[in-house]
Parts: sequence; structure tokens; C-alpha cells
Amino acid sequence: MQSDDDAPGPLAAAQAADGAPARTRWPAVAALSVGVFALVSAEFLPAGTLTPMAAGLGATVGGAGQAVTATAVFGGFAALSTPLIAQRVERRVILFSMLGLLLLSDALAASATNLPTLFVARALLGLCIGGFWSLAGAVVLPLAAPGAFPRALSLLFGGVSLATVLAAPAAAFIAGLWGWRVAYWLATALAAFAGLLQFAALPRLGAGSAASAREFVEVSGRPTVFAALVSLIVLVAGHFAGFTYIRPLLERTARFDAPTVSAALLAFGLAGFLGNLLGAALAERSPRNAALIGAAAITLATAALALAGGNAAVVWGALIVWGAGFAIVPISYQTWVTTEAADRPEVAGGLLTAAFQVSIATGAMGGGFIVDRLGPASVDGAAAFAALAAAAAIILRTRTPATGPEIASGEAPAE
Repeated sequence: MQSDDDAPGPLAAAQAADGAPARTRWPAVAALSVGVFALVSAEFLPAGTLTPMAAGLGATVGGAGQAVTATAVFGGFAALSTPLIAQRVERRVILFSMLGLLLLSDALAASATNLPTLFVARALLGLCIGGFWSLAGAVVLPLAAPGAFPRALSLLFGGVSLATVLAAPAAAFIAGLWGWRVAYWLATALAAFAGLLQFAALPRLGAGSAASAREFVEVSGRPTVFAALVSLIVLVAGHFAGFTYIRPLLERTARFDAPTVSAALLAFGLAGFLGNLLGAALAERSPRNAALIGAAAITLATAALALAGGNAAVVWGALIVWGAGFAIVPISYQTWVTTEAADRPEVAGGLLTAAFQVSIATGAMGGGFIVDRLGPASVDGAAAFAALAAAAAIILRTRTPATGPEIASGEAPAE
């Protein structure tokens, strides 16, 4: 552990500058986690509703899947612009505005009668996603006690894991019983509940520090940050190329019926819940190595799905490994990049979120092209190749950072 005589590392210094409390404000972090659950649930709805939604809107599966691309494009824009706005606006106000956009997006998607309306709704969701995740690390820093940042992030990303567990399978189940629109109306109600909870629980968070376009260039040019962003783009692009079109793969290749699709997505999500816990433990020791483990798991799982054909046992096993592996990715990269750029948390968060959204757009667009022409199994082959390339980038372009106590106490990673 760091002694009293040691100089604080960048993460601890950033927390001190933001007025980190002696004890972590867990109720506030939990309220943020509920908001994350509502946000990610909305993001994952197409995975469980894509087939009936496409049919209801008179579109191809690949065409309807471009709603995910619309979300990602606008998410990338919001990720880079929100840190510039945050320097003049109280961060809690920005969070409330994001939840308002989420509620509007869900309601508009539920009432959509054509693809353009759906794309507008999902574009609004992108603004919400990009805005929130660009501030996530900066918002958690003043709520977490020194040394508790990875654990606070784990609770925040618990909302991601829970949404992964419930959103896609529940949406598939609800769409089968009452139609895909009901799933979106329920998501609207969830967004409203999350807004009320955050209004009651969040303290004032203050405005962010000043940010400029030059700082985005400077932070992204730091070697480890650059390597992390490149590997993230490749890894997440491959993931979303496969996951956006997971329902068509399960239906056409594995021959799963609707209840089995729902159960398979539930297994994916449950594995993700466990993966989030594992990711927090790994990220406290070495976020770089945690990211590498996530990439390796996705490589193995998507390759197995591409080759499984109708082998149900392989499909089930691959989904479990994939769910656990991907759950490690957000928390490992968030901890990694925030630690490497702890002096500029909003800028780091904006870059990370923009990279994530670029990846989603690339993956969904490329996946839609592949699935309409070559079939869903080919998408998973592309996802496996991308994940393997990301793992190689992590190995070749970075060096192992410091472990356990130094990260946990906020000390800088070893160069």
C-alpha cells in the first residue's frame, strides 16, 4: 500500500482535486447503476427484438439492424462534445438531461411505424449513451473514496451486467407474447424510474474541468492510451458485428425457437454478470491484462459459433464464454484509460466512449452487410478475427502496467 510519505499517483490526485469523500457514496453510485441499467437495456433491445421489429416495419433484418449504427454515430458525436459542455454545466444536470433523452428515445421507438422514425429514436439514444459514458469515470471519481474507484466502477457496471442478463432475453420473451413495441414501452417506464431515483440520490457534482480539442489530441497521443483505444475499436467492432445479429444466428443456424432464443440470451447475460465481478477483480490488479483476457475469450467464443453449425452444446458453451468475456471489456478499458489519463478524466472518458461508438457503428454496419449476403455464421467469423487482432494489439503495443496495490491506491502504472 502507498505510505503517507509517498507522493500520490494521478488517480488519487484527481480524486483529491474533485473532493473525494472519506467513504464511498454507495447510494449515489447505486442510483447511477440503475440509470446504466435503463440505458444499456434500451441499447440491447434490438438484439432481442430485431426479427419481429424488422417484420413490423417492413424492413430486412440487416436494414433494421442499422438502427444500431444510428445510435453509435450520434453516440460518438456526443462523446466528444459532452466534455466540452461539461466544463460550464453542473454534471448532475447533464446526467438528468441524458435520462430525459433516453425516455424520449424509448417512447419514440415504441411508436415508430417506419425505419426513419426508428432511426431518429435510436439517434437520440446515441446522444444519451455518448453523453453519459463520456462522463462516467469523471462522475464516479468524486463519489468514490481513494482506493475504491475500481469497486465503484464495478457497481456502476453492475447495471451493464444486469441489463445484459435481462434486456435481450426479456425483450425476446415480451416480443413473442405481446409484440416488440411493449418491450420499448416498458423501457420508457424504466427510464422514468431511473430519473426519479437519481434525482433523489445524487449530490451536486460540480462542473467538469476545462477541456479543449487540443487536449483530446494530447491525451489520445499518449502511447498507452492510443494503444488501448485502437484495440478497443477493433474488439468492440467485432463484438457488435456478431451480437447485433445474434438472434438470426440462433434462429437460422442453431434452429432455436423463440423460447430457446430467450433462454440462450439469458445465459449470455448471466455469464456477463459473473464476468463483471471477475473484471473488477482483474482490473484492480492489471486493467491491461483484464482487457487481454476479455479479447481472448471473445475470440474463442465467436470462432466456436462460426464453426458450430447446428451443434447446440457448442452454441450454448460459446454464448456463456462470450458473455463473460465481453463483460470484462468495459470495466477493464474504463479503468485502464482513466488511470492512464487521470489528470483529464472527462477527456479520457470522451475518447473512450467515442471509440466505443465508432466500433459499434462499424460493427453493426459491417455485420448487416455480411448477414444479408453471407449469412449470420459469417458475421461471427469476422468477429473472431477482429477480437484476435485486438488481443494482438494489446500484446504488441503495450507493456504490462503496475498491479494490485498501486492501481488500487491510485499510483501511476509502471512505464
